[in-house]
Amino acid sequence: MKIQITPAHQISSYRYGWKIEVPRARKGESKWQPVSYYTTLEQAVNSLGHRLVRESDAQTLADALAEIDRVTATLCQALSPQFRVEVDS
Repeated sequence: MKIQITPAHQISSYRYGWKIEVPRARKGESKWQPVSYYTTLEQAVNSLGHRLVRESDAQTLADALAEIDRVTATLCQALSPQFRVEVDS
């Protein structure tokens, strides 16, 4: 299973769990490369959410809070309604 979250991030399953992948160009081809592995989908989603906020351009607390809202909306749109995304406060 592959779940496209953003153009630069996807979560995919493999035999032992879940992985976050990013595109990498190799020999003129773009392929998805895993950057981290998780045993549950919840762990992968939460980790990706935190990663997206950390990699944002937020400079102030207000910016960070707005970015958290944006990331939460992005994750909710990408995931089916049966999954619940929680943001740590």
